Amino acid sequence: MHRLFKTYMNTIAILGSVICLFFAFQMTQIKLEFDMVKLIIIGLMTIISAVIVLDYSEDKTISLYSTFVVLSLYFLQVQWVILIIFISDLLYKLELKYILKEHDKIFDVKFAFNFMSKVIIIGCIYLIDLFVANDLVFITLSCMTYSILNASSVVWVIKLYNNNPKLKVLNAEMIVKEMFYLLMTTILLIYAFKSYSYVGIT
Repeated sequence: MHRLFKTYMNTIAILGSVICLFFAFQMTQIKLEFDMVKLIIIGLMTIISAVIVLDYSEDKTISLYSTFVVLSLYFLQVQWVILIIFISDLLYKLELKYILKEHDKIFDVKFAFNFMSKVIIIGCIYLIDLFVANDLVFITLSCMTYSILNASSVVWVIKLYNNNPKLKVLNAEMIVKEMFYLLMTTILLIYAFKSYSYVGIT
């Protein structure tokens, strides 16, 4: 394990916590819009995608998890998205512990890293939303941001854990393919939802 591994993990945790506190403070300043059907439909699909990714671990693009994160940020307020991510990560860990009988703790370092790294991505996409008015530009930049930051966070945790900063984990082609997949599925699902409502997205 590299000497900077703990520093890297602590930095992710602190930055994610600061972003969570920022959005929690915002709840005292704004009124959360509550569309129960939209929240349940998008939330359920995000959670299902997060849980079934385990069964397709050799090909992460089988899962629509990343798509539903960006989709959620397009349709829902950030606070709801963070709640959905937390619940999906929690259910994923419960599946590992009680269905697949793994011995990991539910609230461990891995859980904190996965959740906080997604919170950081959500924070960055929130900033994009503040400055970008065009829907297509926002979706494109959001998908690029998600793909690059998600890949970077995973790559560096693997490199530092294995004490090998030169270890090849992903290449540019894999990231571009993931980015293209994420962009296309997100655009198609947004179009489906806008055109055919909940039937379309389902």
